[in-house]
Amino acid sequence: MLWVVIVLSISSAAIAESWAYLYPQSFLEYFTQHQLIVFSISCNVLVLFLFIILGIKSKFNRHGLWLAIPIFSIGVFLFGYAFLKLGKDRTFFGQELGTVEPKAYNEFPFSLGHTQYKGVMLSIFGLWLLFRPSHELTAVTGFWILTLCLQMYIESGPSVTGPVQREL
Repeated sequence: MLWVVIVLSISSAAIAESWAYLYPQSFLEYFTQHQLIVFSISCNVLVLFLFIILGIKSKFNRHGLWLAIPIFSIGVFLFGYAFLKLGKDRTFFGQELGTVEPKAYNEFPFSLGHTQYKGVMLSIFGLWLLFRPSHELTAVTGFWILTLCLQMYIESGPSVTGPVQREL
């Protein structure tokens, strides 16, 4: 039954983030960027914690360590490095929500496109490789990665209403 909570948490975070990106003005009528950050991080920490519990239930796969550790490490590096360069506000749709000034990033790691999502996907796949693949663990992993792919697709286009204009 852990998978139900995991899927609901993944979906909730993805819906909130997509709403903030696509319809920032509508989002700001009900929530603040800080509330989005707290909600998104809380959901993702819960998902990670439950995912690890699900993995421990299916037992460790010590034969997969040679592949799991480098994939997980590269994913964490990509996500972490991009987060450090962007900062918390920019990472959580600060430009769309009008909390930061627009700025273009073209250097590494942003030249890879959707660096943070790709880093998280690699980390999730690396974690999956650490455990023996049960049906439940594999389904949750697939759902999580597909949700991240959908978010990348959504964020590839412009937001529907455009960025919120800050009052000077």
